[in-house]
Amino acid sequence: MTHAALTVCLVDDDAAVLKVTREVLLGGGYQVRCFQSAAEYLEDSSPNDDCVVTDLNMPGIGGAELLKRIHELDPTLPVIVLTGFADVATAVKLMERGVVTLVEKPCSSIDLLAAVAKAISDGEHRRYRRDQAHDVMNRLAQLNDEELAVMKGVVRGFSNKVLAGRLEMSARTLDRRRHSVFEKMGAESPAELAALAERFDLFKD
Repeated sequence: MTHAALTVCLVDDDAAVLKVTREVLLGGGYQVRCFQSAAEYLEDSSPNDDCVVTDLNMPGIGGAELLKRIHELDPTLPVIVLTGFADVATAVKLMERGVVTLVEKPCSSIDLLAAVAKAISDGEHRRYRRDQAHDVMNRLAQLNDEELAVMKGVVRGFSNKVLAGRLEMSARTLDRRRHSVFEKMGAESPAELAALAERFDLFKD
């Protein structure tokens, strides 16, 4: 299987480990960029990176701090931490910071490739969800005040008659506003509109 368009960044101060890990990933069909320090990676990070595999214990900026900084730059970029000194507390802390998985050294080529594949898949899903959310919020911003009020009423399940009364609109005006809401939000039914509002938590009140 080839992953020619996918780039994995390796960060490890041990040149020997860096070389071996690089060979494994190249063998798995990935493009690989290597860095011998976290600072070096941060200076040359790219939006085209698909995954970062980093050692935990390194001089200067360690793996945990690198994970934190990457998360601040791009919370959708998956990070895998390799360590020979993991404990439960460390693992829990790293998971809370967004690391996809923590792999103990030495790890097999199969385990590493499986972890990278899953990390990249999860990262793609997070980016897709982020892009979806941006699109939905942009659509929501196009609604005027009356349309927004109508959308809230539709989402809450009010009938046309009840909603028209609550908003003091004629049936014809309400119908026009409903049509505009569905068109701008890209929804075809009240159920689809309600599912969209729930999925992206549009109306918290």
